[in-house]
Amino acid sequence: MRRSLILAAIVALIAPTAEALAKKNKGEETTTTTETAATAEAGAPAEDMTLVMQKSGVADVDQVFMKADAPLGTLTNVHEQMTHMKNNLNAALSLSEGTPFDDALADLKTKAEGKVNLAVSDRGIPHLEAEEGVPANVDAAVDSVNHGMDNLRDAMVQLAEIPGQLKEAYVAASAVDPSKVEATKIPKVTKVTNHNLKVLAQAQDDAEAMKAELEAMKASVQTTFKSM
Repeated sequence: MRRSLILAAIVALIAPTAEALAKKNKGEETTTTTETAATAEAGAPAEDMTLVMQKSGVADVDQVFMKADAPLGTLTNVHEQMTHMKNNLNAALSLSEGTPFDDALADLKTKAEGKVNLAVSDRGIPHLEAEEGVPANVDAAVDSVNHGMDNLRDAMVQLAEIPGQLKEAYVAASAVDPSKVEATKIPKVTKVTNHNLKVLAQAQDDAEAMKAELEAMKASVQTTFKSM
């Protein structure tokens, strides 16, 4: 009887999070959050939870959560690209590390003295074009922005695929057969499942936050340089 109750608890962990994900994919509001999501700065990806799936040692369970490896890898890569772009821009302009992107763009505009122009591709991706004779730091900053905008284009495509990939992981988790779990492994499976479902929920929030931040960065480049 005790084993049946614990197995039921494992399955019960999956249902609320899967329902929350379904609501998100339909554009509905949901109150399901993780501790990390609740304490994260609004509109920014959480920094204090490592988005890594834990393993339980039960093949059927671990195989399910391996489906999340691809979207979690995408989030890591996109976050690194965004950080790299900001750091390169700040370094080129000799700004302190952590200077906000908007402030760095404003500084670039000032140092460019009207010699950096805006161009927008057919796909709506902004690029900066420096005229001859601009200082080396301005030229380097322009290259940083343009490289970042090229990465942004690819990142937006990758982020758009994440909701479907996460949903696939939830659906697979819901199909796990609890009867295949040995009684001695139930406590660890329960703990790992709970952790992994929180990671998947956080990944969904982070994907939405990253997409919003990338859109804001693109808009900032256009707004800052459109009048030059």
